[in-house]
Parts: sequence; structure tokens; C-alpha cells
Amino acid sequence: MCPVTAARKEAAKILYRVERDNAYTDILIHEKLRQSALSARDKALLHEIVFGTLRWKKRLDYILSRAIHTDWRKTHAKLKIILEIGLYQMLYLNRIPVFAVINESVELTKNWGKPRWSGMVNAVLRQLSGVSDESLWSSSENRVERIAVNFSYPEWLISRWIRTIGEERTERLCQINNEKAGITLRVNRLKAGKTAVARQLSQHEIAVRECRYLNDFLKLQNTGDLFSSQIFQEGLVTVQDESAGIPVRLLDPKPGELILDTAAAPGGKTSYIYEITQGKAKIVAMDRNRTRLIRLIDNFSRLKYRIPYLIQGDGTACPVKTADKILLDAPCSGLGVLRKKIELRWTMQESRITELSRLQRRLLSEAVNILKPGGVIVYSTCTTTTEENEEVVDWFLNQYQQFQIEPGQRWVPGELVHENGWIKTWPDLHDMDGSFSVRFIKTE
Repeated sequence: MCPVTAARKEAAKILYRVERDNAYTDILIHEKLRQSALSARDKALLHEIVFGTLRWKKRLDYILSRAIHTDWRKTHAKLKIILEIGLYQMLYLNRIPVFAVINESVELTKNWGKPRWSGMVNAVLRQLSGVSDESLWSSSENRVERIAVNFSYPEWLISRWIRTIGEERTERLCQINNEKAGITLRVNRLKAGKTAVARQLSQHEIAVRECRYLNDFLKLQNTGDLFSSQIFQEGLVTVQDESAGIPVRLLDPKPGELILDTAAAPGGKTSYIYEITQGKAKIVAMDRNRTRLIRLIDNFSRLKYRIPYLIQGDGTACPVKTADKILLDAPCSGLGVLRKKIELRWTMQESRITELSRLQRRLLSEAVNILKPGGVIVYSTCTTTTEENEEVVDWFLNQYQQFQIEPGQRWVPGELVHENGWIKTWPDLHDMDGSFSVRFIKTE
């Protein structure tokens, strides 16, 4: 079996796990690459096939449903994946000859113990191999359906965005979220300055530019050998989106304070708190997921930081009795990070947004009981829905009148701050992930 076929076979297995189990793609790929004997070239191909096929799934299915002679909705999941991967390669990976893609697709049916599918796979992909890209775009008069197919998003999400930000911005947001996510680094202010880090990165042929809003952050123009470099291994930088730094800036942590991070793992925001306080705050890091807490320990170990006090638990029943400040980075729909968590556009259901909003309110209610008078809660999400952001803020202020918003321009550039004091970022407006952050102070 040729190496390309091996990469393709592993990609198909990962996509099937995502389809069957709603599994996290990045975790599956990390596990596979850690165990795999694939070459660097084939690991890159595996990554490209998995994320590319997921990204364009809606459009691929639209095309395939018109080429296949049976009901696409009732087609076996494995057969769908074989055809989706094959069509993705033909449309988007021009360096692989079409005949090789078709032959490997047929071979994959046999590897999966489904040789009876080989004739159909061969016929469908051959039929589509000569079709021009332009002719495959939807021309539906229904604007939601047209945008959903052409940019490959669920229709419920397109409808929601059009209502919120209008059709023109929706198309622009779709386009940006379909681009490959770049890498942003937070410079470790305890170990190096931004200029020195940029200079060292350039020696590894890694070009960077300054981020637009937060001065601790750099955006990579190319990745080079970042993760094997001394810069990364010695903890001079941490991979973190600029948007994730905003809630920590709003928290404004100080040495000596007892700070509770209620959903801390894998520790990016927690380590930023450590750096800002020079390791002199009393940090309690809580997360319900033990595996993610282990990742937090690994991240702190790489940075050579003292491990904070760890609690495996749920923020709705927090064992901590009192805190000066609380960072509530709430579980959310994640619709602000679709560039990085591509499977979310297919695994997240609109009905979950209401459920998550209820959970977020419960978490805030628990935080109220822990916080000292004069203390601060920073509520943040990585989503852009009003139900999980603005509506939660309105509910909280009505429910707990001893709290008020402290406007964010004291800690981040004023152009980010809404007139009501909270911060909401969008990939198409701010060149960072979509997010929401607000700082509440307990006045009594």
C-alpha cells in the first residue's frame, strides 16, 4: 500500500469517528499522529484531508447527492466518507492526479470490507471528475440555502448570522472561517520581551507581526519548526489567540489575590494570570475533565511554573468558599472558533444554545456565593450568540443587583469596548476568534 493511501485510510477512520461519536477532531488527529509511523509529508496530507473534508462537507454532500442514484440521506456513513474524501481531493488538492484519487477511493472500499461499493464509488467520482468548479455552486433563490451550500455551513447558523449581522457580513464571516486558522503566540513576559522573541523566531525562519490590540501577542506569518524550537520548548511563548487574552486583562489579577479559574484546562488563561502576577497570586484552577487538567499540568511544566492548586470538579458545585476574583470562562457553543474547531459547525445543534445559556447562569449564580465584597467576576465565552452573552449579562444584572459592569476600556483598547462596557470580538472585524468578555464588580 502506498503512503498516500495509508494517510487517506487513517483520515477516513478519523472522519468516521467524528461522524459516529461527535468526537473532537484535533484530539483524534493528535492521538493518531503520536502513534503513527507516517512520514511528515503523509501526516500533513492526513491533516489536510480531515480538516478540508470537514470544512467543505455541506458543499461536497450537495454535489454528491445530485450525482448518486440513491437517497443520499440514507447512504451508509462510511460510503459517504469515501465519496466526500475523494471529491474533496479532486476539487481542492490539485497536486494529486484524479486517476489516483479514484483508484485510492475504490481501494478504500475494499480496506473497509465493502468491496460491493467499489463500482458505485468509481462511477460517481469519474462522473464528477470532469465537471467545472463553477458549475457546482448552488444558484438557489433561497439565500440561506445558497450561502449554506456555497460556503458549507448548516442552514440554521446562516439564518442566525443573517438576522444578527446581515447577509453581506455573513458571507464575509463564512469566507474567513473557511480559511486556515493562523497561529498566535503570547510572549512570556517573565522570560523575554516581544522584540527579542520576534528576533529569535526569525532565526528559525518564522516571520511574525504584532497583534492589533494586546501587546503581549504576536501572529505568525508561517509556522516553521516552532514546536521543536527552543523558543517553544523553553516556555518563551504560549500558543493562544489574542481574544483569549482579553478576559485575563479584564480580570486584572494582582499578587496576593486568591483567584479562582473555574474552567481552567488546558491552562492558557491560567498561565497568563500567573505571568501577570509574577507567580505571586494564589491560583485555584478547576476543571471537570481530568485529561484536560493533565494538559494544564503539562503546559505549566513546559513553562516551568509552579502548578496551581487543582480541583477536578464542576463549577455549579464549587468547593472553594471564598475568592477575590473569579474567571468564569463558561462552557459555550464555541461558534467564535469555527476556524479552529471545524467539526463544531456540524456537531453543534441550535437547541444546545438554550441549554448552555441555562448552565452559564447556574455557574454565575454559584460564583456569586463565593466572591468577596468588592471582588470581581469576569464572564467570558468563545461564542457570538446573544443568548450566551448579552442576554446572560442582562439576566445577571437583574438577578444580582449588588453587581455592576466595570467598562473594559481601563484594561483593553477602547475600540474593542461596547457602549455597555462589555467586549465582543468577531473574526471578520478584529482578526481574532469570536469571543465575549465582561467584568462584574460586587459593590457590597
